[in-house]
Amino acid sequence: MLVGSIPELWEMWVRPMAESGKGVTKQATVEGLFSKDCILPCSFPPGNGEVIHWKKGDKNVHSYYIQSDQMKNQDLDYKSRTYLFHQNIHNGNASLKLSNLTVTDEGLYNCYVGTLETKTEWKVTLYVRVSSYYALEYQKTGSRRMLMCYAFLTYPAPQITWLLGNTSIQETNQETSRDGVLYSLRSDQNIANTTDTYHCRIHLPYANWTAEWRMEEQLSVVEGGNTTVPCDYSNTIADTEGFSVVWTRDGVILGMAAFNGTFHSSHPRAQVNQSDFSLMLHDLTTQDSGEYLCNISTPYYTKLIVRTLEVENSKGIGAIVTGAIVSAVALLVGGGVGVVFWNKVDPTLKLQCEKSEHSASVMLLVDQMEEARMFPALLHVEEENMKTELLLLQRVECIFHLTSRSQNNMKM
Repeated sequence: MLVGSIPELWEMWVRPMAESGKGVTKQATVEGLFSKDCILPCSFPPGNGEVIHWKKGDKNVHSYYIQSDQMKNQDLDYKSRTYLFHQNIHNGNASLKLSNLTVTDEGLYNCYVGTLETKTEWKVTLYVRVSSYYALEYQKTGSRRMLMCYAFLTYPAPQITWLLGNTSIQETNQETSRDGVLYSLRSDQNIANTTDTYHCRIHLPYANWTAEWRMEEQLSVVEGGNTTVPCDYSNTIADTEGFSVVWTRDGVILGMAAFNGTFHSSHPRAQVNQSDFSLMLHDLTTQDSGEYLCNISTPYYTKLIVRTLEVENSKGIGAIVTGAIVSAVALLVGGGVGVVFWNKVDPTLKLQCEKSEHSASVMLLVDQMEEARMFPALLHVEEENMKTELLLLQRVECIFHLTSRSQNNMKM
């Protein structure tokens, strides 16, 4: 007389009979997302008296025989997280659904299926990928500039390194937090040198992420004018899925562009160029002065480019420069060279000056400030240097003419 439960008798007699049949071993690799569900494949030739066992090492993950689940010896790590597709087992489907994945679920799983006719084995390797996020943040407080490199929700803990140019440097500070088995880390770096490029690199077994920051030369524009702030990018990067460009000024978003061709502007006088992603600014005011940041990002790369824009008050510049020019002309006339100044000016130059825009004249005025400071020395110019004197005088007269016209227009 046989003693024991039906499942135990099944294990003692039916399973050995199934295992004695012809068998085949298959392999598969599955990648699942942390906290999500995944399916581990296991197919077999349909037969009678199916016995299904899923194991990971010495852990019993899921068992099925006598047409029902047998969970008595299931490992606690998998309790209430495994599921077989019962309605498809008779069709040869012993795949296992594993829910709420965690990083400890990674590894090699063995699926054994025995019937009275055949036996089948699968070796399934599971990788659990964590949806980690990375970012480089730039902050300016007064004259202090700082970079903060972030890695969110990673496993294992990431390694973060910094480079200044091609030289390795130490981080200023680091903060780490945990969310279960996942790590989040922030690494800070003070910006002491704005002429070189800073690099932050995040290293993980399954991914590497790189970011860089640099500051470009300052742009100066007169109030009321337009300008374009360039953004250095690569065509290769622009063709990457997940590519985006975001423009900000002092932390406020001005415009953005995305890989799918979407362009958006949140400022009425700002627009992102659709061909090179530069920022076009119109009708500038002094309040538009500040640091403009272009953030170019892909899933595994970020570039921050900072450029200072200085919008100058046109009335203030006219008053300052006009005073300097008038003083220079007075010195020249008082020194006895006034005849040269008024009679030797090239008419072509006058015509050119008359056609110039006011904005262009202002730039000429700024360009000639150094020469204006040198005019007293022209009172004692030797005869052989007269050509040089005349050239300078012509340029001064041009500027004086434009400035006088500008002042008359403002009075009108």
